[in-house]
Amino acid sequence: MASIRKRGKSWQAQVRSRKTGAIGKSFHRKVDAERWAIEQEALMQNGQFAQIQTQDFTLHDLMQAYSEKVTPTKKGAAQEFRRISRLMKERDLMLTPLLNAKPHIFAAFRDRRLGAGVRACQYDLVLLRHAWNMARVEWGWPLGDNPLSLIRMPKNNPPRERRLRSGEYDALRDAAHGSRSWYLWPIIDIAIETAMRRGEILGLLWTNIEWRKQRALLPITKNGRSRWVPLSQLSARRFCISVLIQHDSFAGLVLLGIVLRQYRLYRPQPQPRGIKMNIPCIVTCAITGAIPTKADNPAVPVIPSEQIESTHEAYEAGASLVHIHVRNDDETPGSDPQKFDAIQQGVKKHCPDMIIQFSTGGRGRDQTQRGAMLHLRPDMASLATGSVNFPTDIYENPPKFVDGLATTMLEYGIKPEVEIFDLAMLYNAVSLIKRGLLKSPPHVQFVMGIPNAMPARRSVLEFLIKEYEALIPDGTWTAAGIGRHQFEVAQWCLELGGHCRTGLEDNIKFDRARLAASNAELVKKLVDVMPDYNRRPASAKEARDLLGL
Repeated sequence: MASIRKRGKSWQAQVRSRKTGAIGKSFHRKVDAERWAIEQEALMQNGQFAQIQTQDFTLHDLMQAYSEKVTPTKKGAAQEFRRISRLMKERDLMLTPLLNAKPHIFAAFRDRRLGAGVRACQYDLVLLRHAWNMARVEWGWPLGDNPLSLIRMPKNNPPRERRLRSGEYDALRDAAHGSRSWYLWPIIDIAIETAMRRGEILGLLWTNIEWRKQRALLPITKNGRSRWVPLSQLSARRFCISVLIQHDSFAGLVLLGIVLRQYRLYRPQPQPRGIKMNIPCIVTCAITGAIPTKADNPAVPVIPSEQIESTHEAYEAGASLVHIHVRNDDETPGSDPQKFDAIQQGVKKHCPDMIIQFSTGGRGRDQTQRGAMLHLRPDMASLATGSVNFPTDIYENPPKFVDGLATTMLEYGIKPEVEIFDLAMLYNAVSLIKRGLLKSPPHVQFVMGIPNAMPARRSVLEFLIKEYEALIPDGTWTAAGIGRHQFEVAQWCLELGGHCRTGLEDNIKFDRARLAASNAELVKKLVDVMPDYNRRPASAKEARDLLGL
């Protein structure tokens, strides 16, 4: 059967038969195209297709015939159609007459195609070589030796043998969680746990999974044979997204999950049972700290006037508690009570009722000076109840020093924020309560993600909360994630019913791509996601009520 159609300024004639497939040729005039089509139909009907002259056909005709006769029979037909479509756009190559298709033409194409990668180049060359062989051997086209057999094939890249290095798993997880697709991380995690390919994961049917034996059947694999894949407990949990959703296709379930997630009917990490939602969240903004300088991020506020302004911006963005450090003129950690006083007065003036918390932290500060500003009677002050290793030094808090700071805070009516850098500090806080040095109920902060200290792991946080609530049922808590863990830990706090901390002290970046523009920007980033967890930022008055101030 022949067809004539206009393509651009030329006319394309195409003749199709079951035995020979489709052949085509372009002409400047429609009458020439019609004449050629009639001639080829006659040759095909008389069984004289082998008499067709190769100079009448181009590589485009060859690939057109291959795509219609061979590609539909393949398992990966969709991928091959896309590859042929891309090849068709190589006009200089596709317009080459088969008679003139010499090895150097394909070698030049190979060298150009290598820019897209070795594997892509290999796939194209193998496809062209197979098409030539099919036309020559099975279709009876009068072609000579395959020119693609004479050129050098690109060498494969060395096989990938390395596994994930330390920190790469967490970085991959953080990047996936930053995606709009909540199902991306479960798929990646399944791939890591099972070494299954993307197509194998998305093509799995629920009927292919044996839950009792924790294994999955892959009926068709790359080598054409079926195989069983053992499922770890983690990968099995990933597959069991919801027993209430009945669907035979994992890919279909994923798509359904997207819709449910969009309308907030399903959350990949359900709210733990027994947690009260709709409670306001106290947002602590740690504006400066002792480590980051303007060289790290120009937005870091250093002098008192900068800190007051940055606090005011964070307050308007939704922060209800400010955590304050002071710096010396050279940006090193300081203890000057006058600077603490200046910041406190400025915050009281511009941020009515905002909770003011002084830091008694020990980075770069002498122990004798760490409580020297408590006579200014801030609302709160940090209190670490033990010593811990930091990346390059020891954060020393001897028992007598801790008792002294706790006693001073008690005398001045300052509520401590108990800093928990490891589990022992939680039990030390309970000891302070029993000895009357710390009023109950306390407020604690779990600090996570500092190297050599407590890791930023949700399971660790859930354990700490469980232990804390068993020891002190009526206490309040927050958690601080350091560096890239800041936003992730804050989201855990929102889910688990706690309060949140953010700010340039702990993290100078807005995301992996850029630095944060201000403390207020980090606060707003946190506040913007609160509706997803049925939470809202607490006002300064609500925060005071929650903390008993």
